[in-house]
Amino acid sequence: MGAVDADARKLAKVIDHPIRSRIIELLGERGALGWKDLSTELGVKTGALYHHLDTLEGLVERDPSKKYILTKAGRIVYARTSQSHTIDAVKRAAVEIRHEGTARRLALAIFVPRSMIRVLTPSKTIAAMVLFALAVALALLSGIAGISPILYYLRPDPSLLPTLGGFSASLAVLVAFGYASAKTVFNSGVDILPLAASASLSYLPVYALSILTRVSALSTLFTSSSIALTLCLVFFQAWSSSIFGAGLSVASGIRIERTLLVSLAVLYATMVLMLLLGTRL
Repeated sequence: MGAVDADARKLAKVIDHPIRSRIIELLGERGALGWKDLSTELGVKTGALYHHLDTLEGLVERDPSKKYILTKAGRIVYARTSQSHTIDAVKRAAVEIRHEGTARRLALAIFVPRSMIRVLTPSKTIAAMVLFALAVALALLSGIAGISPILYYLRPDPSLLPTLGGFSASLAVLVAFGYASAKTVFNSGVDILPLAASASLSYLPVYALSILTRVSALSTLFTSSSIALTLCLVFFQAWSSSIFGAGLSVASGIRIERTLLVSLAVLYATMVLMLLLGTRL
């Protein structure tokens, strides 16, 4: 029960605040509420409300209409604690969330790995080391495998110089686009080194796919079925772009739901390039 007790303590720390407790209560009672409704009801300033909503990540999210709603975990917390905020009630909620959310947490840890990126970039020095190691490894792999990235689209290219140049240019474009988006669209500062390190990390899925396509059985499948190839490309490119979005969130402090819009723009740009240049192994 040690893990459950730890989850219960963490959950109690999150909801043990009158504003956050009231947010859960309001959304549980009334359903979806807009930013203005929450701000008026709670009587808190914009910065404070952002802070509390960020703290409630995983319990509160926005629906397609941009209104705030409880997640499945949030609904469990509301159901278990609406009548009582005792430690037993919180523990029951933690047990249920742990049971329901294992697959979701695993998926997030793999596809939107903010926690891992934080571990890999705790300081500028370590972030620079991670960036250098990943960039060198991927550049060497590009040269050895003869693949040249254009954003997240890897094209065969036997020439060494264009291959290395393609990787360097694509990485630079990603970092510049993430930085510019954070500064101009979200008016937020960005730590360049963690952003660059996570941008390098984001290439791992598409490079992994490139290696898989060299396995004879899979190569035959992809060669005979353009649909299978396209679907795999899009899946791994989406995975790469979501890692980039997670890294931008860590580097800038912007909410993940916003930075994923930036990574979605990168994914769309990659797809357009695929259409223009043609999908090839």
